[in-house]
Amino acid sequence: MTPKTTIFFILFLGFIFLSHFAFAKEADQEILQFNLAGFQENGKKSWELNSQTANIFQDTVKLSNIIAKSYANKEEMTLVADEGFYDKTKGAMHLEKNVKAVTASGATLNTNSLDWDQKKQLITTKDDVSIQKDNITAQAKGAEG
Repeated sequence: MTPKTTIFFILFLGFIFLSHFAFAKEADQEILQFNLAGFQENGKKSWELNSQTANIFQDTVKLSNIIAKSYANKEEMTLVADEGFYDKTKGAMHLEKNVKAVTASGATLNTNSLDWDQKKQLITTKDDVSIQKDNITAQAKGAEG
């Protein structure tokens, strides 16, 4: 390699290296043991979200090892998942990997992903689901509740 080619090659690699870091989207903050809650007008807690880690971006929070609880309906519900994100502007959460929803009465839903709209208190998925309660098991493609 000529000296001119070597310098060009080094500059080219430097440009690639620097452009990678210049365009990589890093979290504004990274937090361990993240907790977030929502309250009703009367001051009663309607939902809470706990996560082992949270990478906070402008409009979203990327979460890991999630436990979310809903208290607003007649029956309390707990959601768990390995990963997900919370959209701060929409008040919605997307959960994925080992998603499980358990109601206070003992019904259990298992799926690969789940969307939770906290304002509407609605969970939905388009994935396969398995629902168990007492001695009954139901399987379906998609769910809403």
